[in-house]
Amino acid sequence: WLGKLDLCWQDLSQMPMQGLVIAHRNQAGRVERFSAVMRDISLEVQTQHDAVRQAASLHSVAESIPAAVAVVDKEGVYQYINRSFENWLNLPRAQVIGKKGMELLGEYEFNRRWPWALRALAGEHVSYRLDYPSRERTRYMAIEYIPMQDTAGEADGFVIVAQDVSAQVHEEERL
Repeated sequence: WLGKLDLCWQDLSQMPMQGLVIAHRNQAGRVERFSAVMRDISLEVQTQHDAVRQAASLHSVAESIPAAVAVVDKEGVYQYINRSFENWLNLPRAQVIGKKGMELLGEYEFNRRWPWALRALAGEHVSYRLDYPSRERTRYMAIEYIPMQDTAGEADGFVIVAQDVSAQVHEEERL
């Protein structure tokens, strides 16, 4: 048997352990004795717990900020989007995750962004602004592409952070 268990001490404290139990059989095939090896895995359990908590905290932050956030892999496929990004695209995340930019944005919008995406995939932190003219007023989006790297230091995609800066731009124009 190989598995995990909690070892309980006399003071009722517990310690997570990984255990290995081996049954030793005699020539007739009957179990004569057992050998057991146990290893304290407290540090691994705590590290895993901390990683889960950190991921949950990061998810909560990403979901609550007003900026649109997305993670795009090195193939250009959307891996994650937050609620603000869903609202910006006016699409539920289930229709975004796993798709490429061309499929989601259309050719014109994709081509406007692709040169900056290539720079981000080459490892450059990129900031730019796009305008979206409409009948009422032009909408302006400040967009950043933040490169990601794998453990070998190779390009692994980028994070998109986009914010509506229309109010600031219109105020600058007014002034």
